[in-house]
Amino acid sequence: MLGQLLGPLLGVVTGILNTVISTVTSLLGGLLG
Repeated sequence: MLGQLLGPLLGVVTGILNTVISTVTSLLGGLLG
């Protein structure tokens, strides 16, 4: 049961983390650049 839920959840969390990291990186680049 948990295994079936962890897959999609990990995918969503990974996507959100990638979006946040790219946003923060671009914001920092705009501030520092």
